[in-house]
Amino acid sequence: MKGLEKDGGFMRRAGRVIVPLLGLLFLVPVAADAQYFGRNKVQYDDFEFRVLPTSHFDIHFYGDSEAVVEDLARMSERWYERFARLFQHEFDEPKPLIFYADHPDFQQTNTVSGMLSEGVGGLAESLKNRVVMPISSSYASTDHVLGHEIVHA
Repeated sequence: MKGLEKDGGFMRRAGRVIVPLLGLLFLVPVAADAQYFGRNKVQYDDFEFRVLPTSHFDIHFYGDSEAVVEDLARMSERWYERFARLFQHEFDEPKPLIFYADHPDFQQTNTVSGMLSEGVGGLAESLKNRVVMPISSSYASTDHVLGHEIVHA
């Protein structure tokens, strides 16, 4: 300790370096929760969901898209069979799949809090163990996202 006191103070030299670095931390922008004020999730429609039960899923949908929903039911069950064989795991109870007719409707979902960007193609909500996604413009895209989200379920 005596050596540190004799040579002019180690702490003084360290302070000359550390204090400016701490000052720079105040210049770094930080996202504030207050910036969310005024950006409420818009809900234009009141969707009247119906449920199509399958062997392993409860498919929630709205509107008059019965044919599309039946195709989605087949896709879902195919994905389930693939993953059940691959992972050697089966569901104990049916999992909810919530389908929105398009992406703007999907962005209005209240199944999760916060805003959903255009880039979100679907989500698996872990708390209630359900998949929420829009029906895409092509079956191939919808099938791809569906398989991805069922893995998370």
